[in-house]
Amino acid sequence: MATQAQPAAQTPPTSPTPRKSRKKLWFTLTLLLLIAGMGGAGLMLLIQPSTPMSEEEALAAEEAKRKARPPVFLALEPFVVNLRDEDGDHYLRLGVVLEGTNQDALDVAKQQLPRIRNGILLLLSAKTSAEIATMEGKQRLMEEIIVAARAPMTLPEPSRGIESVYFSDFVIQ
Repeated sequence: MATQAQPAAQTPPTSPTPRKSRKKLWFTLTLLLLIAGMGGAGLMLLIQPSTPMSEEEALAAEEAKRKARPPVFLALEPFVVNLRDEDGDHYLRLGVVLEGTNQDALDVAKQQLPRIRNGILLLLSAKTSAEIATMEGKQRLMEEIIVAARAPMTLPEPSRGIESVYFSDFVIQ
C-alpha cells in the first residue's frame, strides 16, 4: 500500500515544455503552408497559358528576333535596262542587294540566281521613268522586286528566305 502513496508524492509534469513544442509545431506548419502556397502560385504562373499576342506585338517580337541575328546580304550585279518611256530613250541602272533570313536561304537564292535576275529584269523593263522617279514609286518597286526574287525560291516559309531588298545604285537617265 505504500506504493499507492507514491503517486501523490510525484510532481506534476511541467506545462512549459509542451507549450514550446506546440509553438514550434504551429510555426513550422505555418511556414510550410506559406512556402507551399508560394510554390503553387509560382507554378500556376509558369504553366498558365499565355494570352495570344496582338498583331502589333507579334510584329514587334518578330522584328526584335530579326534584329538579334546578324544580317546576311547577297549583292546582285547591277541591272541596266531600257525603260518603257514614249518620249525618248531612258535607261535605268539599278544595284540590288537582297537580305536573307540566313546563309542557307541565300545559298538557295544563289542557285536560283538566273531565274531571280530574269524576273527582276522583266519587271524593270516594264516600268516608266515617271513610275519610279518618286519615293512612293521606289518603295513600290522594292516590294515588286521582293516578290520577283521570292518567286523561284523553293523554301516553304512565306518569305522564302528573302526578307528585304535594298538599292545600292539607282540612276535614271
